[in-house]
Amino acid sequence: MKNIAKYLYVFLFDLIFTGLSIFALYYTRMQTKLYMDQITALSPVLNQFTEQAMANNITSVPLQEVIKLESLVNKALIINDWVLPILILVLFIVTQVFVWKLLNNTPLWKSSLFMLIPSVVFLITITNFTDLIFGIMSGENYSILLFVVLVLLSVILSYISLILLVHYEKPKDILKILKKKWKKSILPFILLILTSLIYLVLFTIVLISAIAEYLSFLTVLLMIIAIILFELTRYYFLKTVRG
Repeated sequence: MKNIAKYLYVFLFDLIFTGLSIFALYYTRMQTKLYMDQITALSPVLNQFTEQAMANNITSVPLQEVIKLESLVNKALIINDWVLPILILVLFIVTQVFVWKLLNNTPLWKSSLFMLIPSVVFLITITNFTDLIFGIMSGENYSILLFVVLVLLSVILSYISLILLVHYEKPKDILKILKKKWKKSILPFILLILTSLIYLVLFTIVLISAIAEYLSFLTVLLMIIAIILFELTRYYFLKTVRG
């Protein structure tokens, strides 16, 4: 009964992270759209003034409109480039430190420390992937090499981080542990990567469905199944490395 309660709490923390992250992304998308609508509304005013200024040789600018335009652009950039990534990073670390406390009794501060760098690199990788997609769609020459390097770095750091989370009491012996455990842990880690990819795909589908206001019960159910699959492979990895 105690183990069932523990795993229910683990599922609850993962569900909280997923739900709050989707809400944060959804809210950011709606807020950015609002800023863009306001910028679009200002554009005709500035264009009209530019045409009149060129015709009448006027060098002054409508200062109030320009200041408002700059403010809207800055707000959109800040909420997307800073507030959202930091918020998701904090949500992930806060929920996962409790998950690892429940699963492995890993101290909260050690979990935070072990997860910080891999989480930051993963966020940078996702951001770079988004830039890569937009670059390809817009016909720009965008180097895929940086993305490949970030993916490899993210995978390596995530693996080391997971080993440290399991063997938190021996951080100085990490190289010995990696040498001893890598053969046994490679299959569970690959499965963990695969279920993480499934989770990310369904996460994206749920987010797009929410933005399109067409979120179905089936989509939510698949998201929950993806969370459970991820948790099962994480537990498999934990048991293999700890055993």
